[in-house]
Amino acid sequence: MELSILIATVPPRKKYLNKLLFNLQKQIVENNLQDKIEIIVYKDNFEKIIGYKKNKLYESAFGKYVVSIDDDDMISDDYCKVLIDVISKYDVDQISFTQAYYHNNKKNWVPIYTSKNNKYYHIDFGFGLNFFITKYDKNKNSNFEIHFGRFKILGDDNFFKKLLISLILMIFNKKIKKSTRHCSHNVVLKKEIAQSVKFTTDRSKEEDIEWATEIYKKKLIKTDYIIDKVLYHYYYDHDMSITRSDKKVLTKEEKKDTFIKNLKSTKDIDWVIRPIDKINIRWI
Repeated sequence: MELSILIATVPPRKKYLNKLLFNLQKQIVENNLQDKIEIIVYKDNFEKIIGYKKNKLYESAFGKYVVSIDDDDMISDDYCKVLIDVISKYDVDQISFTQAYYHNNKKNWVPIYTSKNNKYYHIDFGFGLNFFITKYDKNKNSNFEIHFGRFKILGDDNFFKKLLISLILMIFNKKIKKSTRHCSHNVVLKKEIAQSVKFTTDRSKEEDIEWATEIYKKKLIKTDYIIDKVLYHYYYDHDMSITRSDKKVLTKEEKKDTFIKNLKSTKDIDWVIRPIDKINIRWI
């Protein structure tokens, strides 16, 4: 098996998952990739935190490479073929591609670029204004910096500086030009690298940033291949996020209520299992 595609989901997001699975299945069948790609889906009813589910997904993978897709995101129509073509030709630690980021259902999108040569998390607003996360650790502490030209405006982590950074991000949100990452769970990694760092199971959000930052700090990615095209469409909707709300953490019942409220006017779609689906999809 060349590639394991990993998806964590919950029942209220079924309409998004169905659309994603249909697209993946179509690509796998049309390109005869049944023996090269597997799909693993972790489905629960909010019993486990996302970090636990991601650890189980990575542990269950049979592929030489692994990649995670969020259940409410979408991929390009040539996603599977392009990735397998690269995997068959190059033996690298990471395979990255451009991600199109859509914020709260806006039509305009911001490109996200991933490369081993980047610092972990960077947002470019243009006009010489740049935002960096320079540290993210298991003690839930993070350091932020804002640079304007050659000048570093802010540094270490404290309440007032984080508040000012938040205000700057809000003011300039519509002016983001691009964002860069060192690595990400949404790009393709060698399985042994992805498995060598565990997702924390006590963080309700941004567990992916912490995980990828650990990979960056340990210098695990030595080689990469960059595909210069959009293969991933990343949709962030504040109202539909599992862990983000005006409160720090949603209870299980609050999560369910939020989804039901936002999906009540949306017709659900049943997923019909065909014989080929049983070959390519494992549910855990």
